[in-house]
Amino acid sequence: PQSQPLSVVTSAFNRFFTDILANRNEQEYINRVVASLQSTLTSSAIVSLCDLLPSIRILFPSLLRRVVSSDDLTAQGGGAVAEDEEFASGSQMSRMRLQILFR
Repeated sequence: PQSQPLSVVTSAFNRFFTDILANRNEQEYINRVVASLQSTLTSSAIVSLCDLLPSIRILFPSLLRRVVSSDDLTAQGGGAVAEDEEFASGSQMSRMRLQILFR
């Protein structure tokens, strides 16, 4: 029940960013949004946000090309995660990250 309203919100944000990115007159606004996200979110959180809002992937090309470092994982308190564990809990982690991002 709680994930449905969040899905509606993420869908609306995704559409909003799609429209904003299509408008060349919004470049200053886009730059401010990128700067704000980079200053307040960890690299891993930005990657998660890009998974939720595919339209903003274009804003973080260098971040999405690199592999999230162990420093990023340690900063979040996760330490190194084995691949099997990461895949096993991926959907649960996505839901948790979504709720954290929209607090």
